Amino acid sequence: MSTKSRARFALLVAVILASGCAPEEGTVEIPGFIETTFDGSASPPALVELGRHLFHDRRLSVNEARACATCHEQKKGFTDGFARSIGATLQVHPRNAPTLTNVVHRPLLNWRHPTPTSLEAQLLVPLLGTAPVEMGMDGLENELLSRLANEPTYQTLFAAAFPEPAPFGPGLISLERAAQAIAAFERTLVSDDSPFDRFRRGQPGALSEVAREGMAVFFGPRGGCGQCHNGPDLDRTSTQVTDPPGYFNVGLYDLDGAGAYPAGNQGLVEATGVASDMGRFRVPTLRNVAVTGPYFHDGSTSSLRQAIQIHLDGGRWVPEGPRAGDGRMNPLRDPRLAPRILSARELWALEVFLRHVTDEGFLTNPAFADPWPSR
Repeated sequence: MSTKSRARFALLVAVILASGCAPEEGTVEIPGFIETTFDGSASPPALVELGRHLFHDRRLSVNEARACATCHEQKKGFTDGFARSIGATLQVHPRNAPTLTNVVHRPLLNWRHPTPTSLEAQLLVPLLGTAPVEMGMDGLENELLSRLANEPTYQTLFAAAFPEPAPFGPGLISLERAAQAIAAFERTLVSDDSPFDRFRRGQPGALSEVAREGMAVFFGPRGGCGQCHNGPDLDRTSTQVTDPPGYFNVGLYDLDGAGAYPAGNQGLVEATGVASDMGRFRVPTLRNVAVTGPYFHDGSTSSLRQAIQIHLDGGRWVPEGPRAGDGRMNPLRDPRLAPRILSARELWALEVFLRHVTDEGFLTNPAFADPWPSR
């Protein structure tokens, strides 16, 4: 990478970090609106295949121990299953890896910050960020490009995706193009064939009787869940995919009786400085929620039933320890989280319904799988 290009990339990374975090088997449905942020000349199918290889390649980390797919495992709904994610240097992060399920629909990519807004730019945070270290490649961009250039598979894949040489980097290969390819692959991670989806498409037998009861609780006044988990991805207050998801305080903590959350993990307030944004985090999609635990931004709840109960209680009571406090009394808690009492059957049915939002085909689709031989 040239000095000029490195300086431009360093500036872009600084801005982002200051603001906050043809397939061998199967087929990939290419969205018609794949962004081409860096280079509009790319061919989407070839770009996606290149991105799939890069997404699963451990050479993108400082010690070649982690790939994007390490923190975003397909069988776990493209999360990592940890309460708090762990970087290549074994640094424990303050939050867990959000799911990439249907990220193509998601204008907000981070738990607590509204930027960056594009997947291409967001990739630079884990790749080059230092607080915390994720992939650990800051200052090693030339080495990364050399690793990729020395892999014969990439010589073929980059040439197919980008017919014109890059103005920087060795030949066809550059960080910008790698970012674009990974983002293109991530936009194909579309989940829309759960039993819930099939029911919505007119197959009444797709949901069991109990699941239908749970759906009525979820969207009705008894559960009230649909007030914040609506739309095609169950991640916004509206049924329209074009309306943005919001940031909400669910009463997970109240350290001081005035709404305080733990330092370094206080939500949107860390981006805006607005006191009322304390404890507000982005509403996550509930797609494949049965396999994406632990739950909440810091993984502080291990089971789906526990997460449901905290919402129904209107917050969480932590009786002792450094995070003791009664989140149910948090004055900044969203009023839609008013306590609700369900019968045992309603609670069971609600959980059954949420488990029917699991798309087994998505979790096993070979088009998203690791293309590299075991290494």
